[in-house]
Amino acid sequence: MIDGPPEPTRLQAGCILDEVESKRLVVAAGIPVVPTRRARSAKAAAALARKLGLPAAVKLASPDATHKSDVDGVRLDLADESAVGAAFEELRARAAAANPPLRFEGVAVQPMARPGVELLLGAYRDPTCGPVVSVGRGGILVEVHDDVALRVAPRSEADAGEMLEELRGRRLLDGYRGREVASRAAIRRTIVCLAALMVQSPTVLEIDINPLFAYADGVLAVDARAVVASLEGAGQRSRTSPQGAGIEDSVCSNRAPPYAES
Repeated sequence: MIDGPPEPTRLQAGCILDEVESKRLVVAAGIPVVPTRRARSAKAAAALARKLGLPAAVKLASPDATHKSDVDGVRLDLADESAVGAAFEELRARAAAANPPLRFEGVAVQPMARPGVELLLGAYRDPTCGPVVSVGRGGILVEVHDDVALRVAPRSEADAGEMLEELRGRRLLDGYRGREVASRAAIRRTIVCLAALMVQSPTVLEIDINPLFAYADGVLAVDARAVVASLEGAGQRSRTSPQGAGIEDSVCSNRAPPYAES
């Protein structure tokens, strides 16, 4: 469930999309996402949290803060509507108090996701090589881990599997020290899905999913950030089929696992 159409005035050439808009592209790639909606008031945020599910996460929506954790713009594990409304007001005050002040466009509201193996999945358009896809250890310490594999648009699950084998932290996928095993098959499919989006949607310049939670029964995109060249065609597939682009067909049908443990 992704909130409404993108706002045309914001999707200009090279525009960074907000989280809700970015997740629309992730959905277009066939990758499951946490239901995310935008709220522009504390009352609306509380109502959305009740509808989408509690406990909830609330994140600052500002074109001046593309990395929300860097500006303390994320509130997690909000147990009830009152906590969600208070988080809205707290993030609005934080945006106003920043130096310089951050433009405040409300918040993104989503249910808390069941913890999984945290991965980073991204792609960008290289001027020489074309679409390049990356996968690695995700979370807020992604730069510290520096554990990423790159490929020019991997076109098969075999290519994607080779990327996973290059990761130093690949043992985390195998249920390290009693943790849940992550489905390598689901991760491989997701890598190929993102490659297909980049090949077939030339207006998408860059996209990052961090974290992508990997579980025994699938994957789930928890946060996303994308850059598009133009509004027209963003997130829409070209007439080129996956096979015509050399991409394996019928892989982009990942199933979303439950968002939170019952």
